[in-house]
Amino acid sequence: MRQLWQAALFTGLATIGLSLIGRADEPTPLLSDCNTPAGFELLVPHLETHVVILGEMHGTIEGTAFVESLVCGVLAEGRPVRLGLEAVATHSDSLNTLTQNSFSRDAAYAAAPTMWDSHDGRSSEAEYKLLEQIADWRLAGRAVDLFTFDRPYGRNTGLSRSEFMAKAVDEALADYDGTVLVYTGGAHSTLTREDLTPKRGSMANLVTERPVISLDMVYDAGEAYVQASVDGGDLMVGPLSLQGTNSYGLQPWSLSLEPLGVHYTGYYYVGPITASPPAFPADSEP
Repeated sequence: MRQLWQAALFTGLATIGLSLIGRADEPTPLLSDCNTPAGFELLVPHLETHVVILGEMHGTIEGTAFVESLVCGVLAEGRPVRLGLEAVATHSDSLNTLTQNSFSRDAAYAAAPTMWDSHDGRSSEAEYKLLEQIADWRLAGRAVDLFTFDRPYGRNTGLSRSEFMAKAVDEALADYDGTVLVYTGGAHSTLTREDLTPKRGSMANLVTERPVISLDMVYDAGEAYVQASVDGGDLMVGPLSLQGTNSYGLQPWSLSLEPLGVHYTGYYYVGPITASPPAFPADSEP
């Protein structure tokens, strides 16, 4: 992949592309071929004034591919973009260093071992390929970087998890004028939660540096790779069949700023979902 990029730069093609859907040993498409979703133009006026938080079902190929298509679309607009990932905040510097240098599986694991060893969908092969694509973009001179914002495991920070996450997002916004996209679990992206007190409100409720656009992930039936207790049973780790949440007749691969319910500003619809297994399945026990 690196050789392809170097050849493209040498010939002035400025090639770039998506890594999660249709990526193979072939030239990457132009930035204009980002597979940006229908409705992307609705976000464009808000890219520097708001923070866009995308709630996800962890552990799918399509959710991560959708986020990658948005990053690509923003870059195609000629705008810098900063992407927030739900991993412990201490990995921000190491992941940025990783995507600025020679990218490999060994280097990726060394940059964030606690991230890859937690097999809850956030350490998926799809997430690995997203980081690989960010490295390719940066090699090509695109203005993209990333940060992580989750509370470190077992550390007493004096803040609830939601408060810590919101504070980390605010810090990433404070010194940055470009687009900020935040990719996180759906529970952290809600703007109203009747079941939570204000003190324990979701992350999206607590971000103050910019107004929030919060998008809910809508999907058709398929599988997600999860770590969860299902119907009160034992903890399971692996692909979980899900019925899907699309009962609205939505346009495939689209987003909207018209909310489907009270918890979000809008939605993004990815179609049927496919489980993405851990990028490093042998490095931890469930």
